[in-house]
Amino acid sequence: MAEPTRHGTRVRCEVAVAAAKVVSADKGITVGSLNPLTFMVDVTGTAGETKTLRVTLQGR
Repeated sequence: MAEPTRHGTRVRCEVAVAAAKVVSADKGITVGSLNPLTFMVDVTGTAGETKTLRVTLQGR
């Protein structure tokens, strides 16, 4: 995902999957729910920096 305007401070994402658990999350990522997987990414001052969230999916 991207926030190309660089005016926002957070990006919200919802993915239509059910996660069993969070394996790791970079600083600035906050998980809201696991089913469906929703999370917020703080993009303040990141200048295009990559952020990574790793989860284990249910049933896998």
